[in-house]
Amino acid sequence: MANPLRGWVYVLSNQAMPGLLKVGYSMNDPVIRAKQLAGTGIPQKFVLEFDLLVHQPKELEKKLHKALLQYSAGREFFRIQLQEAVKIINAVLIKSEIKPLACYSHLPLSELLNGQNLGDPISARVRQPAEPIAPQRANPCGICGQNTWPTDSRCGYCFALL
Repeated sequence: MANPLRGWVYVLSNQAMPGLLKVGYSMNDPVIRAKQLAGTGIPQKFVLEFDLLVHQPKELEKKLHKALLQYSAGREFFRIQLQEAVKIINAVLIKSEIKPLACYSHLPLSELLNGQNLGDPISARVRQPAEPIAPQRANPCGICGQNTWPTDSRCGYCFALL
């Protein structure tokens, strides 16, 4: 039986490591994961560049690491541009027939993919970040309109980064 757990596969960057991307998975929100990594002795904070909410994130991460092997800089780090990494991620999703539940990128999809329309599965799932919410009260999510709370980092309905 397949593992029904869902989690995130993410791509992080760090100014202290130019040209490198960290591709990993977490059962927690990748925003939280990036903050956890800040305490690992690296002088700059990690920046969430891209993420996917999927079922069986650990298995997808293994497939992605295999597909990115030629770019490996050790462990979960790869010497690759974000646009190229996303193209490879999309190809692995298509080949594996994995459909992401949600996707985040702070860049418009057209810019992220250099104007190429790769189609399913990423194109249909990208959600751009919502406007920041007011700290005193709940506001609707900028993507789906569901109410969010000031302490939320993601919408509980569509998983858009707030």
